[in-house]
Amino acid sequence: EQPAQEAQGRAMLGTIGWTGNFQFTFEVDNVGNLRVIPAINPYASDYELKPNEVFTTPEFIFTFSNNGTGEASRNLHAWARNYQLKDGQGDRMTLLNNWENTYFKFNEELLAELMKEAKHLGVDMFLLDDGWFGSRDDDNAGLGDWTVNRKKLKDGISGLSEKIHDMGLKFGIWIEPEMVSENSDLYRSHPDWCLKAPGRPMTRGRNQLVLDLSRKDVCDYLIAVINKLLSDAEIEYVKWDMNRSISDVYSIAAREQGMVLYNYVLGVY
Repeated sequence: EQPAQEAQGRAMLGTIGWTGNFQFTFEVDNVGNLRVIPAINPYASDYELKPNEVFTTPEFIFTFSNNGTGEASRNLHAWARNYQLKDGQGDRMTLLNNWENTYFKFNEELLAELMKEAKHLGVDMFLLDDGWFGSRDDDNAGLGDWTVNRKKLKDGISGLSEKIHDMGLKFGIWIEPEMVSENSDLYRSHPDWCLKAPGRPMTRGRNQLVLDLSRKDVCDYLIAVINKLLSDAEIEYVKWDMNRSISDVYSIAAREQGMVLYNYVLGVY
């Protein structure tokens, strides 16, 4: 009879249980009936099934409320706690993230003050966000160089972790290993490690490029630096970010490997 409000009106809320690209279609017929079609986005999503193979389409999770969108939202929250989240009925850990307070400009003294505030507020964890590594003083540089910036953290990640745990807090850290800045030692050493479509300018997002994770050498490098980071300090939580969309999806290494196989099959290897 009218658009639903927070606490009154009829409302149906729903989501599709699919982590990839999806598409919702809403159709209203000539007598006012609404048809909702939630599904996988058909664009570039063809699945070829072998004989007797079954593909199970994702489920649509929905709820109905006679008391507005607020009740419908709380219904979905209750469903998630009961059926979706591991240990869903347990307490939630709280954390203080330094990002909105300091952005890239911080040092151990400033972080120590924030840690005291976290402890005073009863927060469980302190999370160190972007800017702790390489020449990362803004978003134009440093991604890919996952070594601690000693000008900001003179005692390193392990020293900061010890201070945090001595205060009775847990420690979390930010990484974005699938990305790289052009102004970085990694890019200067391995410009071919980025996704890049031949003959086309590279697309940048947040001043960064995407690493080609189909390459073994890229994966070996990332596994090594992440393993060192997590081994050198007591870290309970990792905030793994992805601040730009994927584009220029073309792997030079994969093309070269494909050409080797192609030439071998032709007998001209």
